[in-house]
Amino acid sequence: MESVVAQLALPENWTSHDFVHAVQTARERRMLVLPLPATAAVGLCGVWFAAAHADVVFHRPSADPVIRRHTLSHECGHMLFDHGSDTRLTPDEVATFLTGIDLEAHGLEPSDFRAGRGLTDYDDPAEHEAEVFATMIATRVTPADARKRDRLLRAF
Repeated sequence: MESVVAQLALPENWTSHDFVHAVQTARERRMLVLPLPATAAVGLCGVWFAAAHADVVFHRPSADPVIRRHTLSHECGHMLFDHGSDTRLTPDEVATFLTGIDLEAHGLEPSDFRAGRGLTDYDDPAEHEAEVFATMIATRVTPADARKRDRLLRAF
């Protein structure tokens, strides 16, 4: 996980734009970040879909940039760790989720969507890994940093 964080090479005061650019560079794919549709389940913060030629992250709009960045980082964690690569979506699942979204405005069609992540529960190990990744990105803490802090705290 440390190597993935390091590969992104984010500046100290990174923005969501910086992060999206870094992930696009790492994956060599375009990424769209869009608000969740009004039909999204209550409590769903974000979801990632792998389309044929782009990654699409939907997030619940928030006035708090910290929440937006965390959701974006979490969903990108799924991308960077290939969590959705085996998740095949039925055309009905895609159509239901994407109801009301003007895909053509973004150069997409429902048939472009081939995998997704975000519609599972938190007991899934991939959800835990994406959450740890998002926290590491947000706090800039590597596991090595955490071990150093742990030793320091135990000294007191």
